[in-house]
Amino acid sequence: MELSQSSYISTFQEDGFYQALLQTFSTDLPVVLETLGNQIVEQRYQEAENLSHQMVGAAATYGYPVLAGTFQILENACAKNPVVLSELENPLETLGKICEKIVSIYSANTKDQAP
Repeated sequence: MELSQSSYISTFQEDGFYQALLQTFSTDLPVVLETLGNQIVEQRYQEAENLSHQMVGAAATYGYPVLAGTFQILENACAKNPVVLSELENPLETLGKICEKIVSIYSANTKDQAP
């Protein structure tokens, strides 16, 4: 999946009210991805489905529609019975790319603001 630059930028990027929230959200993303990966490896698909569902709402709330859509794909794949592992690979890979870029953007912003 080819991702555009807008996939990584919150629709609220220019809204000063959201800056601290977006920073916190970006800091939490690696933990969420690690948790999802562990849940899937351990075949705890219901938990992965629930966490993905929560992240659909969070990503949408923070202005990341592509991220929300990708979490939705993962949620749907985890909800299938039986789960088809090959259907989990692409959304997990895409989530990794998006989240890595979001984290790097906010890491760079934090460094730019350092005294």
